[in-house]
Amino acid sequence: ALSTRLLGVLGEARRDNDIIRVTCLDDKLTQVDAHRVTLADRINELRAAIESNNDGMRNHQFTVIVVLGQQFDTLEQGANQCIGQDIFETGTTQVVTTIAVGT
Repeated sequence: ALSTRLLGVLGEARRDNDIIRVTCLDDKLTQVDAHRVTLADRINELRAAIESNNDGMRNHQFTVIVVLGQQFDTLEQGANQCIGQDIFETGTTQVVTTIAVGT
């Protein structure tokens, strides 16, 4: 889904002739695609480890898959910065105001 989304916004950036966004998004898309290939390989390795009851290899492949998931999240955040979308994402920031009454 991330790769498809990046292809879409990359196309928009190309139509807008925005070379900075194109360069940034192209870089993120290249990394996402490389991680997708690695992920497919790791999933196959995980399946093989499960079939052979190799707990050590199974745990290792699972850990690598989790790390790849985190890298996808990081790449998505970077892609959002490429297009300026991070400005609008507030996350869990909370502002608390205290007013002293009757001092």
